[in-house]
Amino acid sequence: MYHILIVDDHVDQREFLQFLLKNHPVSFQITESVNGKEALALCSEQAFDFIITDVKMPFLSGIEFAEALRQKGIQIPILFISGYDDFNYVKKALTLQAIDYLLKPINPQEFNEQIDLLIQRVAVDKERQQHLIDIKQLQQQKMITNLLHGISCAQLNISEQKIAQDVFDRSTFIFLIESEPEQITSLIHSLKDNDPKRLLHHRVSSSRVVLFYFTQNLATALKKIQLVEQHLTLQTTGNYTIERSNLLTSPDELFSAYQLLETQLTHRFYEQAPNPSLALQLPTANPIEELALIKELKDLLRQSDFLLLKEKIDSLLELYHQAAYESPMLTKFFFANLFKTILEASNFVLETKQVQLQQLLQVKKFSDIAPFLDNLLQKLTDRQEVINDDGNDYVREAKKYILNYYNQELNLEAIASTINISPKYLSDLFIREEGIGISKYLKQIRMEKAQDLLQNSTLRVGEISDQVGFSSHSYFIRNFRELFQMTPDAYRKMNRQVKK
Repeated sequence: MYHILIVDDHVDQREFLQFLLKNHPVSFQITESVNGKEALALCSEQAFDFIITDVKMPFLSGIEFAEALRQKGIQIPILFISGYDDFNYVKKALTLQAIDYLLKPINPQEFNEQIDLLIQRVAVDKERQQHLIDIKQLQQQKMITNLLHGISCAQLNISEQKIAQDVFDRSTFIFLIESEPEQITSLIHSLKDNDPKRLLHHRVSSSRVVLFYFTQNLATALKKIQLVEQHLTLQTTGNYTIERSNLLTSPDELFSAYQLLETQLTHRFYEQAPNPSLALQLPTANPIEELALIKELKDLLRQSDFLLLKEKIDSLLELYHQAAYESPMLTKFFFANLFKTILEASNFVLETKQVQLQQLLQVKKFSDIAPFLDNLLQKLTDRQEVINDDGNDYVREAKKYILNYYNQELNLEAIASTINISPKYLSDLFIREEGIGISKYLKQIRMEKAQDLLQNSTLRVGEISDQVGFSSHSYFIRNFRELFQMTPDAYRKMNRQVKK
């Protein structure tokens, strides 16, 4: 809907224009004014898409009104209407970039044609303005990225230097905010129309955003960030961290200020100085190593080796603590994922699963992560002790046998015979302890081995089917599709793209 301002000192003329506009195919929001002086005040308070104004009016004529608008930098398209067929008026109107000049009495057809031209002009202007805004924002983001990477203002190209000077021509505070990725996205959307002249944002990662607030007054900046905190509190239940810089007066101060905020954020979480030399050893720094770690933990769970599992997790916790380098949010996500993986791989039902995962993601200190994992491992250990000792040994032996011979022709009877137990008794014990039958467990193992070969070998699908114990290639493909909702070839292609 277009917002139109009608300016005319004659009520009958305004009513006639209203009538014509209401009968136009396009819908309009119409505001009226009785003279140029009143209209000028309205234009300072409201945004109009275009103006229809009479030329001869008391206090301020239509021409004077248009001149005043242009002096204020307001470039609203204008359609002049007058009962005076005076070329001087026409000439003056054209110098003020009017769309056209219509004489009274108004011809409805000519009027509608001019309105159509105004609509086209507004649409083109809006598209051009949005394009310029988009370009400016891209240039701003590129300039900020360069400054955050340590490039000095003097090293920027000329256009970026100008943008940097425009952005930092006022003193500014910067705030580094870390939260869940979807909440950072939500925050950015909420800020788009919030004080855009004084507030600028730059997303540095999926879980981090830098806010620039242009003011010399710390109290004003803190008041603004309180509104941001209120938004985050409602959206994340407190799962966020905010660090604030001192007052910046130059673009070259941005790099050191941001580095300090990053250090403050990680130091507050790990409670010690970072050790960058350990950074590359972290699983979160290498997706392939992270996948291998998950696979190793699952194997330990299948073997019910909780002692070795705890040692592995403790060593991971120690590594992340000593490094004190990874983003706190990524670290919390990593260990929350381990928590979830252990739960699912052990078939353990934890009624407070979602609550505990949310609490783990909300911890403010790294030292608060370990108790979640320790308590879970203790529960799993307690569950093992409840299970009949003999039964526990039989199930453990069966699982070890499956892990060693999954690529051969196996079934319940063959496995039971190997460990000297009846098939029915083994089946009952296995279901009681693992929550699934032996056949399903065997299929899971084979599919995980197939996943590994698809990711890390060049074997054909048929060869992989043979190596993981399927006698029928079509049966292997059908089972793979049922479990992963894609064919083995599609899975291999997807994982190669991820690795790239």
